[in-house]
Amino acid sequence: MKHHHPDLLEDLAMKGQAPELAVISCSDSRASPETFTLALPGTMFTDRNIANQFPRRRENEATTVVTYALEELSVKHLIILGHYGCGGVAAAIASPPTDPTVGEARIQAWIQPIRDIWERSEVPEIVAARAEYGNRTDIPEPGIENLAFRRLVEENVKKQVAHAAHDAVVREHWQSGETNETALWVHGMVYDIRTGVLSDLHVSRGPGSDEKPSPPPAALVQQAAASLEFIALSD
Repeated sequence: MKHHHPDLLEDLAMKGQAPELAVISCSDSRASPETFTLALPGTMFTDRNIANQFPRRRENEATTVVTYALEELSVKHLIILGHYGCGGVAAAIASPPTDPTVGEARIQAWIQPIRDIWERSEVPEIVAARAEYGNRTDIPEPGIENLAFRRLVEENVKKQVAHAAHDAVVREHWQSGETNETALWVHGMVYDIRTGVLSDLHVSRGPGSDEKPSPPPAALVQQAAASLEFIALSD
């Protein structure tokens, strides 16, 4: 750090942070966004929780992080970042324990919204998997290459993008007169822990039109992490 960025830590300590990105990602130790993008300190304002959730049902850590990112840091890009092989998503596919411990019950309550996505999704791979499993009560957690599992990871990210886009603070910010160029954009991306590839799900949302594309978040991360030879591909 002293060799390549000799003044960075001193500047951050004395002048404060001004990140361009806020990232809500999974707590999984294999999917740290700062690590796999080689991002420098001061680049990302982050929140990590099981299966990168942005719950709508209550005030929570993710909403607080986004509020601070918007109100205090003027962050312009929020990335909901999932990853293939996510344990929380896998647990939402597997049969729940019949006699859960207190800890298991707590985890099951947290992943229930993902289980709801699984049970209601019309994505073909998920529909086919549900039909194959039928009424089994011993469904195991799927392997990382299971297509229904991969689609559920993506559908979960898309749902959290929708939740973030309907957050009261985000909506208030969009209604405050910010232009498309200066307002917050919300993006959905998925990281592949086997290949290192980061994919844009093309569900970005911003002011004026939920469907209007924004600057590619992968390019933004690439600028922020100058030392990274970064690949961003669509699935």
